[in-house]
Amino acid sequence: MPATSDVPNSSRSVISRRKRDDLSPERGGSMRSRSPGGRRLGATTMVSVIFPLGVLLPTVFSRPALTSAATSSCRTGWIVQQQSLSPSGLSDVSAAGQGDAWAVGTGGLFPDTTLIEHWNGTSWKRIPSPSPPRKGTSGDFLSGVAALAPNNAWAVGGLGAVSGITLDTLIEHWNGSSWAVVKSASPVVAGNELSAVAAFSTKDIWAVGGGDTTSAKGTAATLALHWDGATWEQVSTPSPGAYNGLFGITTVPGTGQLWAVGEKAPASFSSPTTPLVEHWSGSRWTVSASPAVSGGELSGVTALGPKDAWAVGGVGSTALILHWNGSRWSRVGAPHGTRLYSIAAQSKTNAWAAGEGSLLHWNGSSWDSQSWPKPTGAYLTAVAVSAGTSGWTAWTVGAWSSSGQTRSLVLAHCS
Repeated sequence: MPATSDVPNSSRSVISRRKRDDLSPERGGSMRSRSPGGRRLGATTMVSVIFPLGVLLPTVFSRPALTSAATSSCRTGWIVQQQSLSPSGLSDVSAAGQGDAWAVGTGGLFPDTTLIEHWNGTSWKRIPSPSPPRKGTSGDFLSGVAALAPNNAWAVGGLGAVSGITLDTLIEHWNGSSWAVVKSASPVVAGNELSAVAAFSTKDIWAVGGGDTTSAKGTAATLALHWDGATWEQVSTPSPGAYNGLFGITTVPGTGQLWAVGEKAPASFSSPTTPLVEHWSGSRWTVSASPAVSGGELSGVTALGPKDAWAVGGVGSTALILHWNGSRWSRVGAPHGTRLYSIAAQSKTNAWAAGEGSLLHWNGSSWDSQSWPKPTGAYLTAVAVSAGTSGWTAWTVGAWSSSGQTRSLVLAHCS
């Protein structure tokens, strides 16, 4: 779910997935492969895992001492709620309310299978999810999730094929009792995948990603699919570079508009990228001018209104933050921190950004680093915020790796 949405009681963002490549026991079909944050179709990451599925550990990290910034933004402190010794990792999180949140990713020994966990207000529990028969050696994965209501949630990703290539888009729907695969378009010749999903309403939902138009190392085009309540169909999107990908999407509350972010490269698979921002006006997608940061890419986006939106990503291994003021995108200074993957905003003075080893908070005037009980090798992949009568709750999810073993990590925070 986007960080602010026209769907009640939901606030979050969805993100790009170099992270998904890293947290996966074996990740095929990624649009990103060349660098720590680079995204390209056809990437494969191999991680050795030896633990059985379904083994959960209780919280083992104590609550950290809070800094003054953390005290003002986080009453309880960030608390690790669940770890798993399973070979798994979480890519995204979305909340329909303080007692109803979903996290998605990949799990299992090679080849990967889809992974979905649910927060019921008290604890996280793994919920069975389909992993359709793959057409080769690569596994299935989920990259984005949008929670609309207790009986309505969507998850998106890709289906594995051969040689580490993602062949088809994968979309799954929660009807209140089970997850089921919903037929979706896979229009690009050599491979398709979806990275993020956002919802205006039950009959107006968008998913974005990319497709490889020639081969596993060829040109990639942006991809957008729309749900009208009956079918998922492709909607034309600009692909201004030789390589292009969209990794995050958000609704703009009250407008019928959308922002989608990613990256583009001017020449080839190995050429430097710059941020890509696209805007849905209600009738068509267009490229929006943004700072041409060499080597930069955007992974997550959120909007509080037509004159207030944020996008996050990275330049190399450092954070990149952009802000929209209603007329232009401009770069905003970030604390010394690592690459960011996700951003979620609850108000003009309460926004969170997460990625790698960083957890940042916006207090209305500046971004501050926040302390969290980070285990060795852990990194964050997504953050979500939901407001309710008792205040607001934020979640962040990710993975941690030790000695070549990748496991999922779930954190929770309430203020």
